[in-house]
Amino acid sequence: MKTLWQQQGNENVPQDIQPILKKNSNGPVAKMKRNLRYELWVVIVAYGIASIYFFVAEEGLLSSLGWVYVILGFLFVYYFIRKYRLLNSMECMSCQVKANLSRQVTVLEKYVFWYEIAGTAIIPLFAIYTFWYLVPKLRYMNGKPDLNNNYTLFWIVGTILFTILFYYLNKCYVNKLYGKHIKKLKLMLEQMDDQ
Repeated sequence: MKTLWQQQGNENVPQDIQPILKKNSNGPVAKMKRNLRYELWVVIVAYGIASIYFFVAEEGLLSSLGWVYVILGFLFVYYFIRKYRLLNSMECMSCQVKANLSRQVTVLEKYVFWYEIAGTAIIPLFAIYTFWYLVPKLRYMNGKPDLNNNYTLFWIVGTILFTILFYYLNKCYVNKLYGKHIKKLKLMLEQMDDQ
């Protein structure tokens, strides 16, 4: 309704409806779009700061880690743009045929699933990168000997435990931002079937 009123223009809108039109929508798609915009800004700022830090830190010796953050940042921005376009197409009032909306919800579920997997996979990938590339480089720069087996075992166990913990935290986070809204959309589709 709100979208239809906004499309008509302000000259046709009664004054008592104006404040309602200026409020944020509480629909599941609108909430997911807002969450996606917030996440995008957090990724841009956080990854940007991290990249700049690693390009400058230790006189640029950690610049490879800065490039890792730049690449990851671009991958996430690409993902966010694709997901945002999908969410925009779901808000199209004139094209919300049930079959089209159902297909879009399925695609959105896949995006969220892969986002959850990618968010969790970052932990072991960064641990492997850090262990096999950065730690030896830093130890060599400081004139320290090679790593011992206890340190390697500690690193492996710590990575596994942290990845498992982060998987559950990431699952709750993704569910809060997107999962519950997808469930609402699926419920709406079921209600369309009943009618």
